[in-house]
Amino acid sequence: MIGPSFQHSPDAVWQVYRSELERAENVHVYLWANAVGFDTDPQGVRVTGIPVKTLNGLTFTVKARYYVLSAGSIENARLLLLSNQSVRAGLGNQHDVVGRYFNDHPMARIGKIVFADVGEALEGPPKSKGIRGVLTLSTAGMREKKVARVMGMVSPVSKMTTRQALSYFWKTSKRIWNNEEDLTEKIASVTSAMGRLQNDLGAIHGWSDTQAAYLDVVIEQLPCRDSRVTLSDEVDALGLPKVVLDWRFVPEQEELTQRAFQLMAEQIGASGLGRMQITESLSFANPSAFLFRSSFHHMGTTRMGTDPSISVVDPNSRVHTVDNLYIAGSSVFPTTGVSNPTLTIVAMTLRLAEHLKAKLV
Repeated sequence: MIGPSFQHSPDAVWQVYRSELERAENVHVYLWANAVGFDTDPQGVRVTGIPVKTLNGLTFTVKARYYVLSAGSIENARLLLLSNQSVRAGLGNQHDVVGRYFNDHPMARIGKIVFADVGEALEGPPKSKGIRGVLTLSTAGMREKKVARVMGMVSPVSKMTTRQALSYFWKTSKRIWNNEEDLTEKIASVTSAMGRLQNDLGAIHGWSDTQAAYLDVVIEQLPCRDSRVTLSDEVDALGLPKVVLDWRFVPEQEELTQRAFQLMAEQIGASGLGRMQITESLSFANPSAFLFRSSFHHMGTTRMGTDPSISVVDPNSRVHTVDNLYIAGSSVFPTTGVSNPTLTIVAMTLRLAEHLKAKLV
């Protein structure tokens, strides 16, 4: 079905909540402070502190009753692997699962949909904003046909040219770069400008009168044990090993995804909406032949489960083998679906907060 439209937020979360965090009496925020691992007891079953370093040489240790690791899927795995003083393979990694099952949402523009009536399909003709419709297959249909989960986003074709788009983005970025913000704020502002680019250009140049819309697909990556984060022989500015990311797919990913595209095309045609035209080839074995890209939805690497041999944290997000260490964020996702992970991250974080609150009372 075609769902409601959505748009990128123009503001970074930290810009919105920074002043609130500064005023909070029960929250202490340390900027430019880098956690470099975990100190543990000799058996590696209890965290005793988090050593912290800064780039200018300052060091200190954070101590607490309970610890929550929430640094993203790549850094969560890295910090556990770095903490190998008591457990040689890394903290919580007795079964060689930490860093494995790295997932993302592969995304690609695979073609177009030519609508019978684009205005009716998108609940009115495209106006000044980059309205997107969302197409998904029903859960029952995906299970019956045994296909990968995919989501299609339809974006009306703009009248803008590539030259116009690049020129506009250059002017916007130049204006941001010349203001008085510090480097971090400038980078955040330029990133936000990229997210607003489609809407802004739609307002300036308008949308094409064609009945076609681009089709961008988001694909659920099936869990792959060999898709993983490991430590590199190279070190960073703090002298810590960098990470190596080996993003892989299971062999059946390609077939199940192709079948999902075919089913979506059949259903669009049967519904009378229009026709789906697939113009890009699909190859997960040879990514360069299929122009998919990361959605920057890093997931997995410390997945949740009840079996320590295939998971890192239990259903309460506690590392199986460590009494007082919990993990928050999408690194605990055992599977990924196709939706943006943010709301699920927030929901699971609130659930973890309630669990820890009960333990602290």
